[in-house]
Amino acid sequence: MSSVWMVSLKLFGDLLHNSFSLTIALAALDADVLFTIAASFATENALDKTNVALALADSLLVLCKPFGELGVMVCVFLTTLGVTSFITNSGIAFLFDLHSH
Repeated sequence: MSSVWMVSLKLFGDLLHNSFSLTIALAALDADVLFTIAASFATENALDKTNVALALADSLLVLCKPFGELGVMVCVFLTTLGVTSFITNSGIAFLFDLHSH
């Protein structure tokens, strides 16, 4: 059993035995993390519906397939790195723009 499941079961058991209050659990939630997770679902949905993800995957395979399996894995890694950096930097720029108004 993975450690995430074990910790989850432990916290659930503590909650049931009142040694861990729901108020403390809710206070420990980080709103920024929750918003980031919610935004990632929306971004994934938009990339899927607009077929951007499919076009990117097809382009990656055409470009990297001649380099074999390792080449494809490296291309996927570098693309993920680039897209993540772009999304993170775009989000920060947007937040700074909102903050300045």
